[in-house]
Amino acid sequence: MKLKNSAYILLLSLSLSLSGCASNPQNQADPNDPYQAFNRSMFNFNHGFYTYVGNPLNDVYTTITPGFARTGARNFFRNLNTAPGLANDMLQWNWRYFGKDLARLLLNSTLGLFGLFDVAGSSGIPWHPQGFSYTLAKWGYAQSNYLVLPILGPSTVSDTIGLGVDTVSSPLFYVSPIWVRNTLGGEYFVQKSSDVLPQYNLIMKTALDPYIALKEAYLQNRAYNIEQIKYDGNVPASKQALNDNIDSASTSPP
Repeated sequence: MKLKNSAYILLLSLSLSLSGCASNPQNQADPNDPYQAFNRSMFNFNHGFYTYVGNPLNDVYTTITPGFARTGARNFFRNLNTAPGLANDMLQWNWRYFGKDLARLLLNSTLGLFGLFDVAGSSGIPWHPQGFSYTLAKWGYAQSNYLVLPILGPSTVSDTIGLGVDTVSSPLFYVSPIWVRNTLGGEYFVQKSSDVLPQYNLIMKTALDPYIALKEAYLQNRAYNIEQIKYDGNVPASKQALNDNIDSASTSPP
């Protein structure tokens, strides 16, 4: 499965927000966003957190941590969460993904030194997003109201449920002693933040309505991933046109 570039998705959503904001002012009810009042308040709270905590922390992290080390951390956590990903592959009845994810886990856990190096990716077996929310979507629960979470940001109701299941099914949740688990959890949060904050900052600087832009970006990315999960990473040609256009502009995975 080809991966959509997050930055491209965000830039694509800018055009939607710029063209749509004039006809969708902030105080106008949106039937597709019934929690908009709460969501915008949480969006503003999160922006304050990112401004005064997230961005300064990310600046320190990216300054003192070499690029290869940040890449290694990203690979490590992706590999760590491959085991629950395999469980979701089975629950989704996605055996093509299951075989590829099992190969990724075996290659990266051995030759990749516990996942620090993405040997599988270099061998043509790319990483793909996976989680319990996609399992819900596979079996008919794809439509869900948009919801902005504290600090974590864009989500939906079903994605929030999936996040809870993903959290307790991750091996990281069971690491002992607790100080090791908390240290790894903090590193995971900082690494994830370093992946998304540059694109978030770009949206905040350029979008007429950043709330709309981020919502559209998140929902587009979610819809793309659900489509891949639905067809086990092998979307029919009749449904592939938009994905091919997006992939042609991609240079790297999110």
